[in-house]
Amino acid sequence: MKLSICVPTRNRPAMVEELLTTLTALPDDVVDVEILVGDNSTNDETAAVAERFPNVAYHRNDGDLGAYGNFNGLVARASGEWVHVVADDDAIHPDYLAGVVEAMHDPTAVLITGRVGFVGDDAARVEAGHYGRITRMGIEFPDTVQGERMINLALRDGCPFEFSHTLMRRETVLMVGGFDRTFRLQGDFDLWLRMLGQGTARFVEAYLGEFRVYEGNMLADKESERAFRVERTLIWLMSLARHTDILVPEVRQALIREVRREVPRIRVFTRVGIGGPLTDGLLSLALLNAEAALRSRGLGNTLELPGVPLLSEMPRSAVRLLYLVLDEVLGSRVPGRAAADIGARMGRPTVSLDR
Repeated sequence: MKLSICVPTRNRPAMVEELLTTLTALPDDVVDVEILVGDNSTNDETAAVAERFPNVAYHRNDGDLGAYGNFNGLVARASGEWVHVVADDDAIHPDYLAGVVEAMHDPTAVLITGRVGFVGDDAARVEAGHYGRITRMGIEFPDTVQGERMINLALRDGCPFEFSHTLMRRETVLMVGGFDRTFRLQGDFDLWLRMLGQGTARFVEAYLGEFRVYEGNMLADKESERAFRVERTLIWLMSLARHTDILVPEVRQALIREVRREVPRIRVFTRVGIGGPLTDGLLSLALLNAEAALRSRGLGNTLELPGVPLLSEMPRSAVRLLYLVLDEVLGSRVPGRAAADIGARMGRPTVSLDR
């Protein structure tokens, strides 16, 4: 069994050096490990750092591939049965391999995660949200969650996986098409939902490391919040299309309600120049696919409220006014990662997701 630890980076040589120092000191008697670095940097500083770690496979990308393009390149170059993509600004516990090796031998598992710490100025809030979400799902450490159940739980309560502390079965990543470069913020969640259609999620007892909380890796401005909102809606629509047959009725209906609530706002965003034609085209295509999936199963005809397409015909000044109302009066700001949780609005106690 082999694990490929993949480190994507861009212009953060000091952080890469710190992380590689930890990774190259991992014990070599637990599992076969290879370490790869994918570098999107605009200078040679990270390359100079990598030269000090001869056992690390360093690759300088031909230009900036973007985050998800870099991730895909690392997965393609990896040779392990499992890949562990670790952001250069996060930390890995030096003993974590012993805690995941048993789960790596589970032939049904496609994702493995464990306990994670959070460090930084706002760490307590982020950590409370992460573990509160896992508790609401009824997940324990250790635990094994079947893929269909995990999809329903994640769409109801939000993502229970932390990026740098989740291992992925490489074969499954490649089978489902890897990271979708359409996304800017939630390509990992989108990939994990697709992977869960192929197997189980393992939650191990082990402490895997720390996620660093700071302004640069959170939703620090309105532009990021809007992108989060758009991508979240796209994931709901894609899930309605891909997973219609496995969604429990309560979750499916909740997603439909949320889509109908969010689409008008996103249409306004694109009309006033936020996101532009690409966002509008992706949204329209996702709507068509989700509607077709629901209609083929006799579950409904339309996800878009009457009159919403007319936004494209409205004068720009009128749309801007509507945007201000939606953005300020109706509170369209997204409260960070907790925004993925729609369970409160769908009434969790009525939803049956028994094991």
